[in-house]
Amino acid sequence: MFVAMVFKITDAVPHGGPIVGVLGATNNIGLFFLSILAGVAVAVAILTTFKVRKARKA
Repeated sequence: MFVAMVFKITDAVPHGGPIVGVLGATNNIGLFFLSILAGVAVAVAILTTFKVRKARKA
């Protein structure tokens, strides 16, 4: 969400997801999908870090 705020991505509907971008309810579809991918990458990195730490503890 932070990346989308930096790029000033607007969303004309109260819900999100890829369908919103495809249907044209955002102001910049390329940066919209880049923001989603950045969020997914950060989430994967955090979850992987926690799983590795937990596996080392056990």
